[in-house]
Amino acid sequence: MPKFTRLTPEQREELIAYLDGELEPSRQETIEASLSQNQVARHDLNQLSKTYDLLTFLPRVTPNPELAERTLSRIEVRESQVWTSPSLSVNRLRRYLMGTVWFILLSATAVGAFQIAQQFREDRMKLLLEDLPVIENVDRFSAIETDIELLKKLRDEKIFDEGSGEEE
Repeated sequence: MPKFTRLTPEQREELIAYLDGELEPSRQETIEASLSQNQVARHDLNQLSKTYDLLTFLPRVTPNPELAERTLSRIEVRESQVWTSPSLSVNRLRRYLMGTVWFILLSATAVGAFQIAQQFREDRMKLLLEDLPVIENVDRFSAIETDIELLKKLRDEKIFDEGSGEEE
């Protein structure tokens, strides 16, 4: 590590924890190694140490018991408000669930409409399939229609009467 490298805020926090004796042994060794190589780190440690020493000379102030009670009651009120009011994640969950319900309803409606349309289509197709032989032979049947008209005319003229065959 270079001798004149400035410390990051995280490294300064670790120096404070080092002074308080709150670091793990492995982390403490790392800090001591950086202190042996970095003059800026040593200077910052000395400044922090002097600040801690000056704090011991200041008179101790005991807080007013009412202040402590008011502070604690405000904290309790805020915590209860946090638990009673719906949080942002609960609102998101509600919106997500409502969106999911709407999606399911719309999907079910679409599937139902498709099934109904399919049923009508199948009915029409059944009719076409039942009439398929007629449709396939429509040309023949149209030719027969003219023959039927001829036979009707012959019948009306009574040329081929049943009674005429018996006389012979």
